[in-house]
Amino acid sequence: MTYTSQANKRGLRRVATLLAALGMLVMSSGLVLIMSASSANSVAAPKYFVCKFVTTPGAGEHLQTGQNPIDVSANAIPEDPVVVGSSFADAQGRSFVLAQDVGQPTPDVSACVPIPKDATAAVTFVDPGCANQNTPSYSTSGDHVTFAVTAGSVAASTSVTVTATADTGHEFSDGSTSMDFTHAFGDPVNLEGPPCVIVGPPNVVTPVAPTFTDPTCDTAPSYTLPSAPVLTRKLTGPVLQTKDVLGVEYVVTGSLTSGGTVDVDATPIAPNVFATDPAPTSHWEHTFTTPTGCSTTVVSPPTQVKSVHHTAVTPTLVHAGLISTATPDLRGQRGLELMIAGLLLLVAGGGLGLVRPGGKSHS
Repeated sequence: MTYTSQANKRGLRRVATLLAALGMLVMSSGLVLIMSASSANSVAAPKYFVCKFVTTPGAGEHLQTGQNPIDVSANAIPEDPVVVGSSFADAQGRSFVLAQDVGQPTPDVSACVPIPKDATAAVTFVDPGCANQNTPSYSTSGDHVTFAVTAGSVAASTSVTVTATADTGHEFSDGSTSMDFTHAFGDPVNLEGPPCVIVGPPNVVTPVAPTFTDPTCDTAPSYTLPSAPVLTRKLTGPVLQTKDVLGVEYVVTGSLTSGGTVDVDATPIAPNVFATDPAPTSHWEHTFTTPTGCSTTVVSPPTQVKSVHHTAVTPTLVHAGLISTATPDLRGQRGLELMIAGLLLLVAGGGLGLVRPGGKSHS
C-alpha cells in the first residue's frame, strides 16, 4: 500500500469518527428533551374523578360495579379541555366527569347519579284594584318545589319576596336549589270613583207646567201637577206638596184657598239637569179667584191629604273591571427528531470507516 492510500484511509477514519461523535451528541440531546418533556407533561396534567356507566340488555344504563368513581388523568379523557359535568363514550359504555381532583377525598358513589334538574317555579302577583277591593295577592305554580314569603309582606304599597325552594333530590334548570321572586305592590285605588266607578253623563230633563183650576160656588180651587206613576206624600208647613216626575221634583207652596196664591217650583233631581239654552220655565205662580154671586153658604175647600214620593234617579254605575388550555410541549418531538438525525450520522460514519481506497499510485 502506498503512502497516498494510507493517507486517504486515515482521512476517512477521521471523518467517520467525527460523524459518530456528532451523532452521539445529537442523540443524547434528543433523549434529554424527551425525558424532560415526559416529566413536564406528567406534572402538568390534572386528574379528574370519573363515574363509569355500563348498559346491559333489559336493565338499561347503570353504574359499573366495583370502584366508582375512579381517579384518572386528563390525558385519559378524550376532551380538550376537560369539562366537569360532561360525558364521553368509552369501551364499556359511558363515563361522566364528576369533579377535578384537587386533593379532596374521593367522592362517594352516590355523587355519580346526577340530580334531576326538573324543578320549576312561577309566581304571579296581583296589585290592589277594583276587582279585588284593594286586596293584593300572589299565586304560585311549579313542580318539585315549595314557596314561602321570605321578605316584606303582601300589602298595598309594599314590596314582597317569595322564595321557591326545590325539593330534596331535585334542582332547577340552572343547577340551583332556590329562586327568589320580588314584587312591589301598587297603591290602593279609589273604590268610590274612577277607575272603579264611572258616573254616566246627566240626563237633560224638561219640567212640565202644572194646571190651576179656580174655585166656583160649588168647587174649591185646585191644581194639577204632571202625572206619572208615582205616589205622593203629605208635607207640613207652607209646602203643600212635592212630587217627583221623570227626574223632576215639583214643590207646591202657598195658600190653596179662594183668593190665595200657589207657587209651583220644579228642580231637576241629580244627576239630571235642565237644559241651559234655552232654560225651561221652572216656576209657576197662580192666584185663585174668589167666586161671586154665590149663596151665603160658603163652600170650604176640603182638606187635601196628599203625599209625596221621591223617586230618586240613581246615576248609572259602570264597574271597570373554567378551564384553561395547556400549550403543547414540543420538546419530545424535537428530541425524537434529533435522535434519528444522530443515528443517521452514526451509520454514515460507520460506512466511511469500512470504505477501502480504490485508486493506485505509480512510483
